[in-house]
Amino acid sequence: MSDSENWKEKLCREFREWLDYLEEEPLPLEEDDSAPDMLTFFCELAALRQEVGLQTRGIRKNSQEMQETLSVLKESLANGSSELKTVLQEVKSQIPQTRSMAEDTVLSELIRLREALSENVLQFSQRRLCGLFASRKDAAMLQEAQRNQELLLKKADDILRRFDVAPVAEIGDAFNASEMRAVTSVKDAEVPPGCVSKIYMQGFRRKEKLLSAAEVEVRSL
Repeated sequence: MSDSENWKEKLCREFREWLDYLEEEPLPLEEDDSAPDMLTFFCELAALRQEVGLQTRGIRKNSQEMQETLSVLKESLANGSSELKTVLQEVKSQIPQTRSMAEDTVLSELIRLREALSENVLQFSQRRLCGLFASRKDAAMLQEAQRNQELLLKKADDILRRFDVAPVAEIGDAFNASEMRAVTSVKDAEVPPGCVSKIYMQGFRRKEKLLSAAEVEVRSL
């Protein structure tokens, strides 16, 4: 219950008590300035009605403002929900692209590792133990190390193949400037002019995307 309603009830109660008092003990005929009169009561009652009216209008105004605020808040939440849904859709649409970029980064590192392994395999294949101090044990260790390097190279190639990564250059292929870099050129080679005669470093592509360019030797035209 509001303060204005408590005040109204209190005033009515005091008025009833005053009426009861008049019935029990009538006031003397002479006027008493301290005794309440009907004019004062009606003035206070009019003031009370005016205050109640003002408070009622204030409550209605506050209620209307609250409704407007709730409406704005509801609209804001709806817009926020729509924007959040749009952001989530954008993030979801970018997931495949982000995954592909991450895979390309890892595959590029694997390609560099693969090239290092390929170089090691080549060096091991050219190494021979000879002389009086070359034992069978040392030769067996060299062969075991070579097999391990070849096995690692094969595993790297298998991984690249599973991700649709393929080499871009082969001996005898026509030189392709978009995927190859000509390091040197030779006049005499067992390939047609303008073709790759030697591969210094292999390049790789993933489907239609170039991951690394090949460094090659080309027979001049």
